[in-house]
Amino acid sequence: MVKIFPCSQVGGPSYLRMLKAPFPEVRFVASGGVTQHTAGEFILAGASALGIGSDLIPHEAIRERRPEWIHELAHRFRGMVKEARRKIAMIS
Repeated sequence: MVKIFPCSQVGGPSYLRMLKAPFPEVRFVASGGVTQHTAGEFILAGASALGIGSDLIPHEAIRERRPEWIHELAHRFRGMVKEARRKIAMIS
């Protein structure tokens, strides 16, 4: 796997799509700027995995000792990835 960081700042999903064209066999990890709004887009663009930082584990959740907050965010991100992969499977 090849990590693309900071993915959002170098072009986001469109950049990843451009990389996949000449390197279809390479598995890319989109990292840096992946949010709930863009997670599905990165998967649809060809990311095999996502690196998610503070959007998954907010500093406040750690400071306030609220693991349920992190659990909820993980559940949301997992759902977004699952839905994007379902769309890819329908196209293939």
